[in-house]
Amino acid sequence: MKTSRLILFLTMATFAACEKEDEPYTLPPPGNVEQAQVHMGDNYDTEIFFRFEDGLTSSAPLNAWDLEFETAPDAFLVRMNGGKQVQVFNTGSMDFSQHYSASGISWQWDSPDGNPDSTAFRDWFNTATMTSRMFVYLIDRGPEATSDRYKKMQLLSVDQHQYEFQYANPDGSASGTFTILKDTGYNYIYFTFNDGGKLSQIEPGKNQYDILFTRYRYIYYDLIPPLPYSVNGVLINPFNTAVAADSVTAFDSIDYAFAKTMLYSTTLDVVGFDWKTYNFSTSYYEVNPVKCYVLKNQDGIYYKFRFIDFYDSNGIKGSPEFEFQRL
Repeated sequence: MKTSRLILFLTMATFAACEKEDEPYTLPPPGNVEQAQVHMGDNYDTEIFFRFEDGLTSSAPLNAWDLEFETAPDAFLVRMNGGKQVQVFNTGSMDFSQHYSASGISWQWDSPDGNPDSTAFRDWFNTATMTSRMFVYLIDRGPEATSDRYKKMQLLSVDQHQYEFQYANPDGSASGTFTILKDTGYNYIYFTFNDGGKLSQIEPGKNQYDILFTRYRYIYYDLIPPLPYSVNGVLINPFNTAVAADSVTAFDSIDYAFAKTMLYSTTLDVVGFDWKTYNFSTSYYEVNPVKCYVLKNQDGIYYKFRFIDFYDSNGIKGSPEFEFQRL
């Protein structure tokens, strides 16, 4: 028995001696502080997607889409283009053949924070029966849509692969049906009623950007009635992206250790538009350089950034300039 225990002890000791000790993981040094500037246009008519890793950008005209459809296999949410001033109204009727009037109704909007319970189309799909409630919606495509501004639309079905819906002018003319195939490589598939209805490629792949510079609709819910207002600012990528804000700590003092202690949010408008204010005395936008942000991207990498200007070298607004650094 003693011999067996000795053999066991020697065997364990041998394995312990051969076992490689864990090497401490050393973080890479932070990147250099870099600057970038994007150009949305004087009227903020261009949407710009930006990635901190390499400064990669892509852009699309803001008015190129009316509705966006979520792509996850279990997704059913449809959102409107608030920056284009698209509005939606649920008629409560299931009769698509009925003629509808777009006057004298209370339009509804999506909340810019991305909350699925605060979308105008939130009631179209019955999650208990997994079927459409067949409501007919009226859509105001915004004042930029000089022709066919108003549409009626009925969402017919959705499954893990596709959406199907029908649409027409409120009087029933120019009717059509459309099928949107889901592509999970993207957050959304974009649709416009232009040219009888078509898809519009807007955003890059959901792993290909961090933030979006765009014009969007902010709603002042504290006013009675709530006031929708067009703003220009920043929305974050809804896919595995989070941002923390800090108006106390100096930009230079924010390091990796500090970033790990910050409170992060996945709210789409967590960066928003209030990093700048409009000075009515000078008729000039002033940027608040004290307001800092830290973004945690899909790979768990942290980037700090702050805005330093809103004008280009020619004094044209709509050109946010910012500095950033990988932590």
